[in-house]
Amino acid sequence: MGSSVQPKAQNGKFQVGFPPVAAAENSALIRHLVDVVNAVYTKDEQGIWASDKPFARTDDDEISKYLQSGELALAWASDTSKPAEPGFVPEPSSVMGCIHLHRPEERLVEVGMLVCDPAFRGSGVGRELMRFAEEHAKEQGAAVTQVELLFPEGWEHPFKMRLQGWYERLGYKLVRMGEVKDKYPRLVDSLAGPTRFKVSEKQL
Repeated sequence: MGSSVQPKAQNGKFQVGFPPVAAAENSALIRHLVDVVNAVYTKDEQGIWASDKPFARTDDDEISKYLQSGELALAWASDTSKPAEPGFVPEPSSVMGCIHLHRPEERLVEVGMLVCDPAFRGSGVGRELMRFAEEHAKEQGAAVTQVELLFPEGWEHPFKMRLQGWYERLGYKLVRMGEVKDKYPRLVDSLAGPTRFKVSEKQL
């Protein structure tokens, strides 16, 4: 959905944008993204997933698919006084984070897989990725962006509570809740216990 969008300079330290479809063939970039995404989710969602079963948020095929379809925006360290040339693919080691955008219907863009490499946390990358996603959704004619978070039942997950508060400060409002077992039955065996999901939306 983002093949026509050029990288946008952000705060003098990094750029955010959709890489060209050629990135879908860059095995080093794909492997780096898979490793970072899985490492971040494993740490941040500790306690939600069963510790005695393997868990991976994504894999090479999924990341390649997202890059091919123009649904994965990246943030990469860069001298923003020199905007990236068309067709530029960031070096894997320069990638600071990513965000996935999916448009299931005309008015709505689902935003997910917001990940910041731990080495770059505190740099504003997460906020800029969200801002980029919302601006792109609006430019494409969408009226709403939507995020979905998993929450364990019976106890408060510290990271999830902080993340929910962060989204609320960005203007997201809870619109519904549901049981993971009903919407994502394939995940049930990997969960540590009963888990719900919360869907929040922001009007653009």
